[in-house]
Amino acid sequence: MTANTWTVDRAAEALRAAESTRTARHPITEDWPELDLGTAYQVQSELMVDRVAGGEKIIGVKLGLTSRAKQRRMGVAAPLTGWLTDGMVLDAGAPMPVERLIHPRVEPEIVFMLGRRLAGPGVTPAAAMAAVRSVSAGLEVIDSRYRDFRFTLADVVADNASAARFVVGDVEVDPAGLDLALEACVLGVGGAVVDTATGAAVQGHPARALALAANSLAERGLALEEGWIVLTGGMTDAVPLEPGRPVTAEFTHLGTLTVSCGGPPQVANRKRKLPLLTGTTSSACTGQLRLAISRRRPLFTGGYGLLLTTFSPAASGNGWLLLDRHSGHGEVHAASVVPVE
Repeated sequence: MTANTWTVDRAAEALRAAESTRTARHPITEDWPELDLGTAYQVQSELMVDRVAGGEKIIGVKLGLTSRAKQRRMGVAAPLTGWLTDGMVLDAGAPMPVERLIHPRVEPEIVFMLGRRLAGPGVTPAAAMAAVRSVSAGLEVIDSRYRDFRFTLADVVADNASAARFVVGDVEVDPAGLDLALEACVLGVGGAVVDTATGAAVQGHPARALALAANSLAERGLALEEGWIVLTGGMTDAVPLEPGRPVTAEFTHLGTLTVSCGGPPQVANRKRKLPLLTGTTSSACTGQLRLAISRRRPLFTGGYGLLLTTFSPAASGNGWLLLDRHSGHGEVHAASVVPVE
């Protein structure tokens, strides 16, 4: 097949066919190497035209590959945006439609609800946050139409950023009271902790992801509308969604969410707050690190430890980090490292 046999319509039809038949395919760029980013967004738009014609309504935007580490692993160089429709929403009590998906994976996200329209260009993180009405926890189910989740940036943009389903928690928090860079999430599968992260994993701060979305849409003459939902990007690597192995995300301030196949998504009815560290430290150090809870364990009244995987320059290796005070994106001013037992 030659490149000149491919068009926006043909690429969109190929992706629609993969989704409807639950058959993963090779990347579009293997057939159409000339597919560039601008054309890929045209393919994405064509897919949305089809969904809207079928009765769905666009209700928001998602960001993908906002973590630089994830960009390196997936072989892409930048974040991307995709569309959310009301047909992708997982309501509490509704069955998880895994029979319609190919190879679903789940990732935890910080979710913004917009209180006013946000239009670029030139949107800053501060301006972006001023448009946010509330913040919630989210779990996104992604389902790439490409085999083994293997794709280029143009491929995944055309595929609407692997969007499939999502659920948003019922805990809504005023963003003014949160330091979202330090909002922690513990991801569990089948009752076991498999990953952890903070909001700093999303472009250093989720506000940067929101600004990126507004400015990216402005390049196509579009904007984020009042009342829309914005999924700011996966905080951890996505994990497979498998029968009998529910996926749970527990946030510091935003509550707890669970999705599983063979049953409805479960949304916590109340806010479950993960305790943050309090108390004093036994030694001081200064350095940069990514704050993440790999294991939680009470260390003293009102405090929990963060299990380090790297810590520089004062220490390295694994240990329980007790934080006395912190600011910015993981800048530690005073800490104590307690060896792992």
